[in-house]
Amino acid sequence: MEKRRCTFADAILFGKYQLLQVIGTGRTCEVYLARHIGLEEYRAIKKIPRTSVDHTDFHKEATILKGLKAPGIPVIYDLEEDEDYFYLIEEYLEGLSLQELAEKEGTLSKAMTVSIGIQICRLVYYLHSAEPNPILYLDLQPKNLLLCHDTVKLIDFGQAIFLRDAGNLKKRYGTVGYAAPEQYTEDELDERTDIYAIGQIMHFLLTGRAAGKGGTKAGWNPVSLEKIIGRCLETEKEKRYPSVTVLCEELEKIRKDGDRKDHISSLTIAFAGNKSGVGTTHLAIGLSAYLKIQGFPCLYEEKNGSNAVRLMAEYENAAFDSFGICRISGLLMKPLYGPAVRLKEPGGMTRVFDYGTKWQEMTSSLADVQIMVNGGKPWDVNIPDDSGSAFVICNMAAPGVRIGRDRQRKGTVYMKAPYFESPFDLSPEGMDFYASLMNRIWKGWEKKDREWVFWRCFKKAKSIMKGISVRS
Repeated sequence: MEKRRCTFADAILFGKYQLLQVIGTGRTCEVYLARHIGLEEYRAIKKIPRTSVDHTDFHKEATILKGLKAPGIPVIYDLEEDEDYFYLIEEYLEGLSLQELAEKEGTLSKAMTVSIGIQICRLVYYLHSAEPNPILYLDLQPKNLLLCHDTVKLIDFGQAIFLRDAGNLKKRYGTVGYAAPEQYTEDELDERTDIYAIGQIMHFLLTGRAAGKGGTKAGWNPVSLEKIIGRCLETEKEKRYPSVTVLCEELEKIRKDGDRKDHISSLTIAFAGNKSGVGTTHLAIGLSAYLKIQGFPCLYEEKNGSNAVRLMAEYENAAFDSFGICRISGLLMKPLYGPAVRLKEPGGMTRVFDYGTKWQEMTSSLADVQIMVNGGKPWDVNIPDDSGSAFVICNMAAPGVRIGRDRQRKGTVYMKAPYFESPFDLSPEGMDFYASLMNRIWKGWEKKDREWVFWRCFKKAKSIMKGISVRS
């Protein structure tokens, strides 16, 4: 679905929906962003001309959606109609379409592509395994898939049908470049038709274009992923994967550190500097960029008063969503909000906290990993006695400067950060540094795995007791 925007002046539908703007157009419809006046919640309203669809076809999309209850699939709230149009009122899902993401950020990494591919497979599996009537989507394409906080969501079920009705279609529609060969003929449609489109989407994310009729070209990507996409794109559907379950299993096999994904997605990593100007924000943003490249959903959160996120958002004209989060140079970033602000909390992602110079606040926090950042001069390398950080990074180190001289701090990991100009666009040296850091973090996580619950409770008790002693 193509996006375009326009505003409305006091336009009210059915006495309760205030139209705000057009957020998309399809082959025969327009989609509006609206606000429910009574509930003060956003809705997506799909408007379809009566001349382009009959009453039965209009209700087909609503019938399919009403039986689906899964994260990433919009909830249907209501149906309306007037003399000229049918209206479908749905949950408004925030996020960038994969098409917009590619236009803004270019091609994605292998790890991010595999992560998105796995999420698409899981959504499509939910449709294919729906009971009592499995569903074919039949229009998987980058414009119909949203990425909200690195979580994939599926919109526009206008072409979806029940599998039992696949042989009775009078007209077949699809998107050029993503529709399977059998959609152009009278051949039977089944689950493998959607698998073809998944392969095209992954090819698009990696290369910026859908594959041609000849399929993929050798050498454009690592052999394992090229082979998977190539099988999805077989002209004869009998040669494709038999189900999205099998495809998903193949993608899981090549996902780097796939067994760590669920653990890392709940990890909180905090940075603080021993003084201003040592590069704390630079290193925290760099880790966020590294995790994103590796396919791990990640949120950078400002825990200091620098106002850096808002300044960057203003510079890039980036908008904030209902979670208070914006996307800057491809990274999800959240500024510091005051205590009176109440926002929804995102889930399922690693969170990187930037405390600036507030290392005391970091120490008393419940962050899983605490990293102290020091400068690289001989007078910068000392660590505050009560910092309690498990990791110390010496940034911008001068030649010959030795770190970790106070070896009495047993269990502390000392590292030197290399110079890299932009934390948003990491150099090979920067990538290697963060790979080493995350490997060391993971080793510490594995070591504490059995005592993790005790360790978190101890940290919380320590924080509470510290607060009691201050108040007394």
